[in-house]
Amino acid sequence: MPLSPQAQAIVDDFGREPGVTPEHVTNLQGVLAASPVLLDQFNDAVAKQRVLSLKPLTDPNAGGTFTPNENSIRLPLSRLSNGHGGKLLDSGDMTFVLGHELQHAMYSPNAAASRKTFETAAAQIAKTTHDYSDAA
Repeated sequence: MPLSPQAQAIVDDFGREPGVTPEHVTNLQGVLAASPVLLDQFNDAVAKQRVLSLKPLTDPNAGGTFTPNENSIRLPLSRLSNGHGGKLLDSGDMTFVLGHELQHAMYSPNAAASRKTFETAAAQIAKTTHDYSDAA
């Protein structure tokens, strides 16, 4: 199964981001094409609007990130660059990173709901009386 038209549009838009080269896009497409499961997950996340964009990652200490308020996955360009002899550097690593970030994207609505439930409960607990003195 190829990239859906919507998923292809997101990959194409990634190619227009500052610093992203045709090599990065080609290698990203290769990572997706090499894993039918990853390709299906990417198409599904895009279809459900859990992923709306891909962006280059500028933090050298992260392997990849998901930004929930933007529904954006950020990928390190260094890991989408060709190594010596023109071979993609560790495509297995990028398969893992992209799969991992897609899971964050898919679970993001549940995480947001859980966070809201926790914040509401914490606010209610904070409003209660907290008198820990000895009973007289």
